[in-house]
Amino acid sequence: MKMRIPLLIAAALGSTSCAFLRDLATRPPAETPVAEQHGYLAKDKEAVDDELGPDERLLLAEFSDTRAAKLALETKLAEAQATIDSLKSNLRATEEARDRERTAHAAAEAELTRLRTTLQDRETKILTLHLEKAKLTQDVLSLKIEAAEHHTDVAGEAARTLDAHAGPLGGQR
Repeated sequence: MKMRIPLLIAAALGSTSCAFLRDLATRPPAETPVAEQHGYLAKDKEAVDDELGPDERLLLAEFSDTRAAKLALETKLAEAQATIDSLKSNLRATEEARDRERTAHAAAEAELTRLRTTLQDRETKILTLHLEKAKLTQDVLSLKIEAAEHHTDVAGEAARTLDAHAGPLGGQR
């Protein structure tokens, strides 16, 4: 009798599992929620209102509103992305212009430094030439003074010589 009970249980389970498997095989597949969702959304609104209850209508309306809000947000996102891309492009152009300006400014600074150095060198040369001119002018004036003194000495001796020669002549008259 002990052997009979397990055999009866095994036979009962076998017949039940066969029926269960046969039921699963013949049952039509359930629609996926996405397929049902598109089915309701694709149908005419009035036909859907007739088929759905108030809770389902509310959910469908919320879904439609959410989808519309999603599309609006996607549009705003695309516009914001286009604005960001435009601003990035403007920023790159501005940075390039700034870099060119900095390079030009550095070149101008270098040129200014070179010109200042050249100016200082020329001013130094001009001052040196003015000093040399002043020395030469001083030398020329010294020579003129010496020549004038020499002419004065010569003229004085000539006058004395004339007076010495003219003295006896002037007395005979």
